[in-house]
Amino acid sequence: MKYRFFASSPPHVEDILADELRQFGAQDIKVTRSGISFYGPLEAAYRGCLWSRVGNRIIMTINTFPVSSPEELYDHGRLVDWKEHMSVDNTFRIDTVVTGNPPYGYKYAALKLKDAVCDYFREKTRGKRPDVQRITPDISIFLLINGTEVEIGIDLSGESLHRRGYREQNVYAPLKENVAAAMLYRAGWPRIAASGGSFCDPMCGSGTLLIEAAWMAGDCAPGLGRKTYGFHQWKGHSKQVWDKLLAEAEERKREGTKKLTHFYGSDHNRSAIQSAIQNIQSASLRSFIIVKKSDLRDLPKAPILSPIPGLIAVNPPYGKRLEPEKEINDLYRNMGRIFKEHFPGWRAAVLAGSESLAKSIGLRATKVNKLNNGKIKCFLACFDITDDNRFVE
Repeated sequence: MKYRFFASSPPHVEDILADELRQFGAQDIKVTRSGISFYGPLEAAYRGCLWSRVGNRIIMTINTFPVSSPEELYDHGRLVDWKEHMSVDNTFRIDTVVTGNPPYGYKYAALKLKDAVCDYFREKTRGKRPDVQRITPDISIFLLINGTEVEIGIDLSGESLHRRGYREQNVYAPLKENVAAAMLYRAGWPRIAASGGSFCDPMCGSGTLLIEAAWMAGDCAPGLGRKTYGFHQWKGHSKQVWDKLLAEAEERKREGTKKLTHFYGSDHNRSAIQSAIQNIQSASLRSFIIVKKSDLRDLPKAPILSPIPGLIAVNPPYGKRLEPEKEINDLYRNMGRIFKEHFPGWRAAVLAGSESLAKSIGLRATKVNKLNNGKIKCFLACFDITDDNRFVE
């Protein structure tokens, strides 16, 4: 059976998400302002929940219709056969996304949809209604308001898919997991890893880039460590399909991790290293990743880390806090110098807080992509560290 779905991601990576969805069996993919719509079997959506490295949510669309008022939305909401998706004993929540300029208040619209769900069950059960739970509901109902067009669906992902389950320890302003994965895709890490290349992050923080790189290289499903998904309490859930995908992912992980090469991380902050070690342990990667307390200036030369050229990726400070401008610019220039001297033949990827900071690195970028880390607008600069890419003071 074919269903309609909707998938969301951080800004500027919709093309990556579309490529992932094609691999999962998605059909009729369309990129919209608010995300990606597609059709496919339930297995395609389950694969998205389990395997998407850049996605936020996978929604199963129930209905789409035009409305001009919250009252109209209520009427349409009453027509949905909610007992196909949830029971009166389930808790639920309405999650709202708004694009365009709706002619009514979206908060009131969400309230009217909540009333429609409750009134539907009151009618079917002689007065009993499901409870609203804002923190950890059994069912998350998705409400997309795009101008006068409305879409209602069931959130199959539950918590955002960027929450992999391994992050036990955080540092200040951590890099989101799916943004880290987007960095690695843009930098060509899958190709580098497939050729046996190594990975280095000299400002590893809590270890997000290291973990995402190792999982990508080791064919490890990013959602394999999550205990719950939104579809677990959904009445249409197919345990048979999900169990099959879990078994497949476990086997791919067993085979993939046998091929992992060298992963090296360092940071000058001792507490960051402690966080990284705990997160790496939680991600079952302690045997594959080396992390040490070290300043950028003390970074070993590439041949010491690995005999095969690879990728050096870093998420340095953006200069958004209290760091003096000269200090930040010097940091980026030092990165460029060290990359050039220590990592010939490698590729580098730096998530910079501005285009000017990216230029401060002093190397010619092969490409620069916009990439948001949460609400911070960043620029991902990628470099080939070759003889003719000369460091400029």
